[in-house]
Amino acid sequence: MFITAYINNILIYSSLLSKHWKHIKIVLKCLRDAGLQCDIKKCKFYVSEVIYLGLIISYNGIKIDPKKVAVIINWESPNNIQDI
Repeated sequence: MFITAYINNILIYSSLLSKHWKHIKIVLKCLRDAGLQCDIKKCKFYVSEVIYLGLIISYNGIKIDPKKVAVIINWESPNNIQDI
């Protein structure tokens, strides 16, 4: 498997760069055959790290996008616990 799709987000990934171009062509052909199209301005090709559904996916693994949890991390503690 080399593709993951969720609503209007499509992630194409390959273990070898030599296969990646073939995978891209397959997906684009399927989209064209279905009468769908991509907004080229929103596409990224040949990247080693991508933000997908709030996750940062890279060769090093998957981690949460810090922007998605910034509010929780920066949440101020109450001054007096009894006031809660």
